[in-house]
Amino acid sequence: LPLSAQNGVIIPSLLGNKGLLSHYTGTSSPVLSSPTPSNLTPPEAPTEATLKTEDEDFEETIVTDRPDQTEAPPLTPKGWFQFEFGIQSEFDEVKDSKVKTQSTLYNTTLWKYGLTKSIELRLITEFGEDKVTFKNSNNEDTTTSVSGLNPITVGLKIPLQKEQGMVPDISLITHLELPYIGSDDFTPEFVIPRFRFLFGHTLSETFSLSYNLGGEWEDGTSAATGIYTLSLGMSLAERLAMFVEAYGFTKEKSFPDHRVDAGVTYQITNDLQFDTSGGFGLTDISPDYFISAGFSMRFKAFK
Repeated sequence: LPLSAQNGVIIPSLLGNKGLLSHYTGTSSPVLSSPTPSNLTPPEAPTEATLKTEDEDFEETIVTDRPDQTEAPPLTPKGWFQFEFGIQSEFDEVKDSKVKTQSTLYNTTLWKYGLTKSIELRLITEFGEDKVTFKNSNNEDTTTSVSGLNPITVGLKIPLQKEQGMVPDISLITHLELPYIGSDDFTPEFVIPRFRFLFGHTLSETFSLSYNLGGEWEDGTSAATGIYTLSLGMSLAERLAMFVEAYGFTKEKSFPDHRVDAGVTYQITNDLQFDTSGGFGLTDISPDYFISAGFSMRFKAFK
């Protein structure tokens, strides 16, 4: 979600191609009977909390790219690791044939590292399963399934513009889906490039608005798929937030896939967050409904 609420990743349907630093303590010299002059007093070593406040770009609370589908403009702080783990299922049924499909990502994880203040490294790993249930010649339900590791995706996020008045916070994400690692049933033949521009507005202390615009190119073709998201975040309490969102995919020479969803996030600490969400499709090509849950955590890699 945006800053006041939090954020998540688009997880495409598999069927759709898819220590604190110690204080320095000094002692008075036994030779001096009067207090040590202030200019001779050793300064306190900065704590992790002090270092946070000295960095104007440091987000005091974790900012995530889940559970909604709108990626957040802020980067993972320099020197910090962050991972965002989730489980998601999509369900659909073809009304005429009664064919039911279920696509599940049992482990979708976004790994992030703040390399510098201006570069966030990203790695996406997923393990999924597709199930199809249909009526056989004896009018009995038959289920087939395929599961495995989705192709590894690597990328980075860079900042483009800080929020100033009506000008939004803007960042850019680029990803490459690689064909070298993954199960044969899910691995593409060629590298698949993706990109998104991320925008964020702080409307008030309670509300924030974020949206993404981007695209991707399918395996071995020049056909482009456009991606859009629009998410309204709302802070419900000090650590509780929610969002409502519309998003979709527009593919060349194909029907559009439009969806809506909503969810909540709860921050256990400034560095640990749990979430849950759900939604439904608006077009024939969209899934009937989908649900998701997960958690996100960050920690400083080097002290």
